[in-house]
Amino acid sequence: MDRYENRRSLGLNSSQVATACRKTWCIGLPQAALPSLGLLVGNMIIPTIMGNLGRKRANIISITIMTVCWSCIIIANNLTTILIVRFFQGVSLGMVNSLSPIVIGECTSPKNRGAFLTTLSLVLSIGTLLVHTAASFLSWRETATICTAITAFNLVLILFAPESPSWLAVKGRYNEARNVFRWLRGNDEDEEIERIIEASVVTLRETNAKSNSFVLNIKRTIIDFHRTMKEENFYKPILIAVHVYTLGTFSGVNILTSYVILITKEIAGSEINMPIAVITLAVQRLITNAVAVVLMKKVKRRTTLILTTIMNIASLFAVAGYDLAKTCNLFENSLLGFLLLHILMFSISLGALPLTFIIIGELFSLKYRSISAGLSSTSLSVLFFVTLKTFPYLFDNIGLYGTFFLYGCILVYCLIVLWAFLPETKDKTLQEIEEGFKNKPQNVELKVLRPLMDSK
Repeated sequence: MDRYENRRSLGLNSSQVATACRKTWCIGLPQAALPSLGLLVGNMIIPTIMGNLGRKRANIISITIMTVCWSCIIIANNLTTILIVRFFQGVSLGMVNSLSPIVIGECTSPKNRGAFLTTLSLVLSIGTLLVHTAASFLSWRETATICTAITAFNLVLILFAPESPSWLAVKGRYNEARNVFRWLRGNDEDEEIERIIEASVVTLRETNAKSNSFVLNIKRTIIDFHRTMKEENFYKPILIAVHVYTLGTFSGVNILTSYVILITKEIAGSEINMPIAVITLAVQRLITNAVAVVLMKKVKRRTTLILTTIMNIASLFAVAGYDLAKTCNLFENSLLGFLLLHILMFSISLGALPLTFIIIGELFSLKYRSISAGLSSTSLSVLFFVTLKTFPYLFDNIGLYGTFFLYGCILVYCLIVLWAFLPETKDKTLQEIEEGFKNKPQNVELKVLRPLMDSK
């Protein structure tokens, strides 16, 4: 039996899929590769920018790039312009991927941090719904105009936002850090900012202790690099972050966004009203993300991750099983197939999507926060590119059922690793989470450091 018989009935025979795959690589490769390359560039430059210039300036730079890019798309009249713009949009997105969870994690209270970090996935869902809806009724220039207005408004908001108190503390601006911290959170959590300042004083003293000799500084840098690689509060969070990003990427969210029409046709059939189907999936994603905002304030991170990932794995296997039965002409029910897609989207929107932002925003230690965010986000960019570019070939060679089964197996592996290494972070300060990764907590007498802290 030809396993692609059902696809032929949908206008998706093997030859056409293969042709589409070749076009994706040979013709569409620049469109996909340039944003992905931009993502990598953004991931690589953001640690230096947000470490030296601050979180606020890094945010302003990123949003300015995105606003200019959308403006250029409005007036673009050739493919070259669009390709260049797409590259710089990737740069901006790469910067934001690392920056956003860090900023929210540093500025929000532990009791509200999970909910605020979940709003990142909520905003993504709103954007997905907006673009899918706009694309159904408006031209691409009109859609770009809407996006330009949104990013410009975002830029205005950032101009009036304060700098991160954690970054101010790292730079030795302790009184300013206290003032911003209290402006953000009130006067009830002063203990946290004092602990952040304590850790910052130690780091600053180590930096100032370096010799002026170039050769000695090179030797010290090499020694510091080897020591850093062995520190648990450096490599463990990155290890966890890479697996969290892997879980989020192979949960299916990227392909359900980029290949939603192809997947929906494969599962539910070509007779379905495609614009309505796409919009309902986006609406369901938005509603579930809104529920997740409330859920993250009440339920522990590990518990949520484990339960929703199990649901995600079961959903992937269920869709794979249904597609296999449909391909082999054993069973077919369009309504059931579409319902399974909604269950899959529900599990992703409740778990992998928001938890990716939450966990990344809470893991990294203050000393290595910028570089850790950049390194882990680089893995996300690579995974994002790999999943989007390999999906057409996997779809053609092993079918949707084989692809989703593979994704489910990858999620099983990630779940095992995270079950073993991911600590519970709910309602803990970032400093408490950082000390939990260390071999022993950093014990610095506040009374010894007080003169230096109060003098800045």
